Amino acid sequence: MKALKIFMTAGLAGAVIAASAGCANYNQAGTDKPEIATTVNESVEAPATEAPATQHDVKVEDLSQTTYTDDYNNTYTSVYPKLIVDGKEATEINEALANYILKTYPMQIKTDYGYTEGHKTGYKWGVRGNVVSIVIHISSLDSDYYTNEVYNYDLDTLKAIDDSEVVKRFGMTDDDFFAKTKEILKKESEGRDLDLEKTLAAVNYDNITPAVTPDGNIGVAAGIYYAPDSQFGGMVSVSCYDLNTAERFA
Repeated sequence: MKALKIFMTAGLAGAVIAASAGCANYNQAGTDKPEIATTVNESVEAPATEAPATQHDVKVEDLSQTTYTDDYNNTYTSVYPKLIVDGKEATEINEALANYILKTYPMQIKTDYGYTEGHKTGYKWGVRGNVVSIVIHISSLDSDYYTNEVYNYDLDTLKAIDDSEVVKRFGMTDDDFFAKTKEILKKESEGRDLDLEKTLAAVNYDNITPAVTPDGNIGVAAGIYYAPDSQFGGMVSVSCYDLNTAERFA
């Protein structure tokens, strides 16, 4: 089993989910969301975006949802994904994901001051060859906080896949994947009050996660550290990017 990533503060629901979690719960700020550049430095070439065909019929539907209405009649919903492969529900994966989200990102958290905090969740997913990625998007009910977590599974075995193995199946080496990620993060940092040195130093499998985009392209979930003297000094904002275009998809 892969070690938990440094951003995470809670154990996951079993090996089905633990081996592929990425870019998770670490009190980041998600308020700064500029337009993303559509081109990147081409010094490291990524594979073509056309996804290899899968031998499986894959669907992801809503497993269930929870709803919370606050004192101002604002209604929030958390949705949990249901992975279906070849007409059969991947029950172990689905239950582990739902239980983890409910435990780690509850919709209602009563504070010492008597008011309620919490989270809402949604998801996106993509398939490339025999890899399916489920991206869980988490946002706070009472602030601009957001984060993304990526879970990668083998469609043949319905088991979690190690990050390096996912990248290998993408037809890339670890070094090339890290290099492309750094290019995107450099572009993302332009004109913003960010700690680029710390951001680039964190490009490793403890802090970033490969992902298949909803279009079947190669993607990455990665975070950017804010400059120490900025409004969100020391905090991190995580998003998911298409590795070829640098555009965000979550």
